Amino acid sequence: MQLAIHSPEAEKALLGQILKDNSVFDKVGGFIPEPEVFYDNINRSVWDAMSNMRRNEEGQGKRKGNI
Repeated sequence: MQLAIHSPEAEKALLGQILKDNSVFDKVGGFIPEPEVFYDNINRSVWDAMSNMRRNEEGQGKRKGNI
């Protein structure tokens, strides 16, 4: 079995950018269909939490501020 190409550093950079500017989430969210896209378990958990927070915001009609 061949391991997929992965970069924990790139994952962290993406998550950090989203924390700095939540509009980045809207730009990349469609490319990340599920948290399992992330190789690192911690990054996967952070993405899952961010996604859940965004879904809750959208359900409540809120789109202001950071995630």
